Amino acid sequence: MDYMSEIPSTNHGNDYAFMVIDIFSKMAIQVICKKSITTKTTTKLFFERVWVHFGILHIIISYQYSIFLSAFLSILWSLLDTKLTKSNAFHTHTNG
Repeated sequence: MDYMSEIPSTNHGNDYAFMVIDIFSKMAIQVICKKSITTKTTTKLFFERVWVHFGILHIIISYQYSIFLSAFLSILWSLLDTKLTKSNAFHTHTNG
């Protein structure tokens, strides 16, 4: 999962590509977007365009920052209607 820059601008002003490649099937999904794309928009594109082909992913490899990945996964869990509850190593029980 990564972005590809320096592509020719389209008539709609899109100048970036969001790319996801499945290493097993070698299937590549490319979505043209603008360079100003947000994490929320990226997650929605992933959910709408990638999720339908691959379902739950076992591994996501990305060169993006951990802040991006944290927000991406948080938004993805909310789109899946899954509540993520965190615990720590010393007190593994959570409220709820």
